[in-house]
Amino acid sequence: MQETKEKETVIKIHGIPFETEDTVYEVVPKYDADAPDGFRNNRTTKLLDFDAGKNTVSALFDRDLGLWDTGLYKDSPMYRGLSEEAKNSLGNKIEELIVKPFERIYGEGKLNPRDKDSEFWNYTDSTSFKVDLYQGKLFKTKNPLDLLQLFICLSNKDLAPKKHESSPKFRKAQFCIENKEEVRSTKVETDMIDMEVNGKFYSLLSQPKTLQPILTYIGVKNINVENKELAITLFKRFVEDKEQAYQNKKLFLDAVSLESTKSGRKEIIYYSYLIDLLNKGKLKKEGDSYVIGETEVGSNLKAAAKFISKKTTMQQQVDELRQEN
Repeated sequence: MQETKEKETVIKIHGIPFETEDTVYEVVPKYDADAPDGFRNNRTTKLLDFDAGKNTVSALFDRDLGLWDTGLYKDSPMYRGLSEEAKNSLGNKIEELIVKPFERIYGEGKLNPRDKDSEFWNYTDSTSFKVDLYQGKLFKTKNPLDLLQLFICLSNKDLAPKKHESSPKFRKAQFCIENKEEVRSTKVETDMIDMEVNGKFYSLLSQPKTLQPILTYIGVKNINVENKELAITLFKRFVEDKEQAYQNKKLFLDAVSLESTKSGRKEIIYYSYLIDLLNKGKLKKEGDSYVIGETEVGSNLKAAAKFISKKTTMQQQVDELRQEN
């Protein structure tokens, strides 16, 4: 397969690609699973008050090397782990996409990393470099100053890319950043998935003998679908899980799709049978595999169910085990 060439307007910051051309990025809360409940519900570690939820970012000065570690030049200390070739490639891109557009407006030499007395990097007045980060702040990359500010916040790891908010690399970041255009596209996709999940679930709710094995197959335990009100509550909790919502919705839709075929329906039903036998102590595991009679049927229950669904003799053995007292 031919490798996709990276766009000329994309810069990788800490290995993560960012679009520099006419893109709007928005600052959003960073989710912290260890924060108090009220904070987690709003996906933030910050109070939802403008002043309390503000973080000011400045440029970093490396006293040992006597320069501003902005990431704007290939010899910035933050690039010390890169090869010379990678440094040159990245440095050239940053020069063309960030440094030159900024200097055309604000003057050459203003971004000099070795000017330790710089009135731009040292905060002296409102024309000096600083970035106030807060929920809802927008960076418009068409504006060279916005682009510079965004680049340095990301280089300093004071902002975490939304998709990498849980990465230890961005532990100190108090906010995330996301591409608003990507968010709109993702929201449309999410809304469509939500409609499909809800439609199929409520349709199957009137078919408990079909729905119950599906829920067992995807790991939604202890739901009696005959109790519709409780089933709705527990299923909603499953598909709205803060960390696994998308994966759980896909699991459900994939299982419904599998159940729509004759072989898939049998696979799902026998999975629920195996769960029942396991809970009753009638299904044993020897070594790495579950065993029925003298036959190894699989290293996990889904693999076992798939194997059994294709073997009439194995299905008979499972049925006999289920009938035993």
